[in-house]
Amino acid sequence: MAASTPEPESIPPETSEHLSPAGIPAALELLDVETGKLLATVSTLTDADLAEPSLCPGWTRGHVVSHLARNAESLVRLVVWARTGVRTDQYPSQASRDADIEDGAPRPAQEQEQDLRGSCDLVRDALAALALPLATHEIEMSSGPADPRALPLRRLNEVVLHHLDLHAGFTLADAHPLAVADLLELAVTRLDADPTAAAGTLISDEGDRYDVRGGGPEVRGPAAALLGWITRGLTDDIRTREGRSR
Repeated sequence: MAASTPEPESIPPETSEHLSPAGIPAALELLDVETGKLLATVSTLTDADLAEPSLCPGWTRGHVVSHLARNAESLVRLVVWARTGVRTDQYPSQASRDADIEDGAPRPAQEQEQDLRGSCDLVRDALAALALPLATHEIEMSSGPADPRALPLRRLNEVVLHHLDLHAGFTLADAHPLAVADLLELAVTRLDADPTAAAGTLISDEGDRYDVRGGGPEVRGPAAALLGWITRGLTDDIRTREGRSR
């Protein structure tokens, strides 16, 4: 990102994942910051680097980059649905989604980077249109029904966590603190809605508290570490109430 890029504002807490039209610009500023970091990392990867395993089981780094590009295009289709009211599925099918990722994974690094940059530009422009009036406020993602104005945070989640999955030097501590805070809240919300999740209480070093399934045994750490623990099972800097690393 250019040095003159304004510092992103926090996504309004009263709207969280489901943003009001006024919250879209702040969400996109944060997405711009993290997309810039992702693209900077991808620009350093060679053909050999992309063939190496990622942190996603069964995927190389090339699979991760290919997925990020195709995910961006899929969100553009969902924005079209939201703006027009005409159903436009995120992916034609799960099989076609998987095939597109597989087909893109072994491409040369330069081609992968160009593809990702182009798709990031497309989705950024599309998401900006969510600040305009929508024809429908319910769309269907591959994971289930969603509010279209949840898409900026969903894309931020993809960008930040899959940047981590590239295993190319980026850690969640490198993400913008506001991005970490928003994604941690999203992760906790999803965990709290999971009937199989264990009850617990997360307390961040930044001073935030999150009760999961009514609260329970305490887990502490920096917000970035808590995000990594919930989403990827990472235990660095994670402490129980007794101070032990989990």
